[in-house]
Amino acid sequence: MSISFRLVSAIEFQKALTDAAEKQSHIEKNVEMYSLETLNQYRTYLSVNRLSGYAIKADGELTAVFSGVKGRGHAILVDAIKNGAFHLNAFEGFLTNLYMRYGFKEYRRESNWDINGPNVIYMRLG
Repeated sequence: MSISFRLVSAIEFQKALTDAAEKQSHIEKNVEMYSLETLNQYRTYLSVNRLSGYAIKADGELTAVFSGVKGRGHAILVDAIKNGAFHLNAFEGFLTNLYMRYGFKEYRRESNWDINGPNVIYMRLG
């Protein structure tokens, strides 16, 4: 089944993100990070059912990726790349492996500010 995304307002995106966080605790950090003022600076996209989404900064950075539905990574990445995303950062682990399958390559890494946390990996298409 194909998942389609549409460009939405920052307020609609923030509402969907908040709704998703209420159902899945791992999304909560995204809500704290993305104020309406911040989201207004990005192009924000939601799946038609509002359960998944992402944002793209003016410089092409993919950010605020979330999904309340397991297995949406493929659809999100294909759509985000189509809409101009070409670099990102993520904690080393599952997501960096997923991003590599879509052509993102590491170009920089930083130690996590939490000594027990995973490294922050900076990636770009290429």
